[in-house]
Amino acid sequence: MYLNPADGSGSGTTYNDGLLGVGATSSQGTPGSKLAVNGNAAIGSSYFQTAAPTDGMIIQGNVGIGTTSPASTLDVWGDLRVGTSSTPALFTDVSSGNVGIGTAAPGALLDITGAGELVHINGTGTNNSILRLQDDGSIFRTESAGK
Repeated sequence: MYLNPADGSGSGTTYNDGLLGVGATSSQGTPGSKLAVNGNAAIGSSYFQTAAPTDGMIIQGNVGIGTTSPASTLDVWGDLRVGTSSTPALFTDVSSGNVGIGTAAPGALLDITGAGELVHINGTGTNNSILRLQDDGSIFRTESAGK
């Protein structure tokens, strides 16, 4: 079934075999999921008249992934991977409690993998203490903000 809006714009809602497509056109065929949105979506009463970004989503309230009772704006239960490649910028492993930066297999509570300067800690006061850890194992401590 295809529902065409009253203005005849050619986009509307499709419903086929338990699959609902919103913003769909008849030429797009059957939606591939139980709910498929072609375009943007806004969820929450405060966003009812707010346009979400093109092909994006805005959500009011807490969002849970892997949980039905999110306690914060984004509450993820399970491993978390942040990045755009097979080696994530940030990875958490819930089974071990380890966090990896630059690795998807952290072997310690905090495992940082990379080249060059791995950790750089700056102070903000007048006598800034700076700590730098290099990938060759060397450690540097200075008293000013310069490198």
